Amino acid sequence: MLKIHGNRIKHLAGLGYAGLAGSSAVFLLILAAMLFAPAASQPEASATEDNSGISTYAATPTVGISLPTSIDFADVLPTPSGATTTASADLTITTTDSAGYSLYLYPSDGDNSLRPKTSSLANISTINATAGDVGLTLSSLEPNTWGYNLGTTTPDNNTTYTAVPTDNSTPIHTKDTSDTNSAHDAYTLSFGAKVDTSIPSGAYSNTLTFAVVAEPAMVTVAFNGNGSTSGSMPSIKIPAGGSQALPSNTFTKAGYGFTGWNTAANGSGTRYADGANYTVSTNPGSYSVTLYAQWELINLLDDATYMQDLTAAQCTGSSDGATATLIDRRDNNRYTVAKINGACWMTQNLRLSGGRTLTSADSNVARNWTFPSTSLAAGDSYTAARSTIGSNTSYGGYYNFCAASAGTNCQVSTATNTAYDICPKGWRLPTYREMSSITGYSPVFSPVYSGYYGDGLLFSTGSIGYWWSATANGSGHQYNLYYGYTNLATEYNDKSFGFSVRCIRSS
Repeated sequence: MLKIHGNRIKHLAGLGYAGLAGSSAVFLLILAAMLFAPAASQPEASATEDNSGISTYAATPTVGISLPTSIDFADVLPTPSGATTTASADLTITTTDSAGYSLYLYPSDGDNSLRPKTSSLANISTINATAGDVGLTLSSLEPNTWGYNLGTTTPDNNTTYTAVPTDNSTPIHTKDTSDTNSAHDAYTLSFGAKVDTSIPSGAYSNTLTFAVVAEPAMVTVAFNGNGSTSGSMPSIKIPAGGSQALPSNTFTKAGYGFTGWNTAANGSGTRYADGANYTVSTNPGSYSVTLYAQWELINLLDDATYMQDLTAAQCTGSSDGATATLIDRRDNNRYTVAKINGACWMTQNLRLSGGRTLTSADSNVARNWTFPSTSLAAGDSYTAARSTIGSNTSYGGYYNFCAASAGTNCQVSTATNTAYDICPKGWRLPTYREMSSITGYSPVFSPVYSGYYGDGLLFSTGSIGYWWSATANGSGHQYNLYYGYTNLATEYNDKSFGFSVRCIRSS
């Protein structure tokens, strides 16, 4: 016979499993089994119910439980191999909590065996719980063991029984409800036992404790990489009114550094640092929140003041799109530089004028070279360095290739690539391949229609721009980058022309 005593438990906010027994109201189930004795009378069953509760919110979700007045094992005649018996009844739980509830079952004294109720049988072996959490059918039970089943609607010979937990450390059933006005959940609670003739007839019992606890409303916090290139993060759940540290970010985005989370993808919402506490309101407006990763370009270009001091590591360690304004130590001209497709480029035309001596300490030269101040003029060839500074500051200077190469590539028969030039130390003229790699990056390169000098005259300003490369194309020609019709492209031209110069910094 099972004697049942129960009460209802209202919402228990923030109640941990380990503290359940001492913190919540429970109902007791007195399990008694009259076994073996056909002549024994069927014991009486009785039940009482009281009501108690704990509330935390103004609109308190509730949870309740109901059980029948009795659950009786049938009499059983023991056999040497073990005879079986079962008992079952319906269990009903009601809740108005959208987060659901947890149901607990454990013996009140930590002993999950059935023990004789009379003193004359006190020294007789008990009916032990079935082994562990392994579900066994009645026929598979070891003699003199018993267990429970929760949830099987119609118990039969295939119903499995497991041992009653000895403590309240884990719930035996958890229900998540989607309807805040869920009427009820009905379960079949059944017990099964197997006994042999080594157990004398009599009454065996245990006091079991049931507890049903309404869970606090849970807010799901999801994490969005917001353009990340790798990584993933599972969502977390935080109870309403609770606070929890956000997990460390595991998203990555190539070329970008993680700066924290935001409730808006564009960063206009509430900001949270990596690992910051996230607090949920007692009455949250939404039970689903998405936090978006925030990114910023890694910009090490700003760590340098002068172009000559920018290191390869600072360039390669910066994100594509990073920019800075650096000073050319030789004449204090300032230039905007940008990381474009893996390399650092000047995005303004060089304005270095002639009449100065370039040294290996400040320029891309092997030895000192005096830069002539002779202007480009009619009849010029590429055998002598010539340059002209444009009146338009954005156009910068115009250099024939002899000048652009710092006097190292001025011969008619030379068809070799240029290693030295008038760029600042650490910078150089880009190769044809490097120029070709940025033809799709016109906005970042910021080209200007600076035109060119030919036979001492300035042509095509406002419609075309030209920049020298370090790569030769025949003895008298050099590859160049040009800008026309809003597109960047590569071609080659005579070294006598006066073209613009933009330098590159790479590893």
